[in-house]
Amino acid sequence: FDKGGMRPTVRLYEGMQGVKIILQDVLATLKDGEEYYVYSPAEVRPILLSSFENFSKERVQKNIHVKTLAMGIGGALAGNDERKLLMDGSLRQPTYTLIYGGKVAYVSFDAVKNPVGVIIENEGIFEMQKFIFLELWKMIK
Repeated sequence: FDKGGMRPTVRLYEGMQGVKIILQDVLATLKDGEEYYVYSPAEVRPILLSSFENFSKERVQKNIHVKTLAMGIGGALAGNDERKLLMDGSLRQPTYTLIYGGKVAYVSFDAVKNPVGVIIENEGIFEMQKFIFLELWKMIK
């Protein structure tokens, strides 16, 4: 579904190349000094890391900041980032979520465990997800 104006724009991506395109969109959308937010389940994290190995390096070079709520142990800081542990267990349906620049992206798995992702571009959805994330961030020590 791809409309403009007041309706959300939704783009679907499949496979490792699709995941890389989503991460490239984060870098293309955000500017120097801007910040984005991530829910990072341990089960999906390796897919993102292997789809775009230099993502964190490029993010740091562009001076883009990130706050991450980790779901599951693991993950490392790379610079211009903060991480808090939301939960230390695993999820039944893990979905990596990126909240950035008027967009929300989700990366998960299809029925046969292939990576799939969507980007929703809508200011209202973005603002609500950002609000929820930041409220959780404040609550976690």
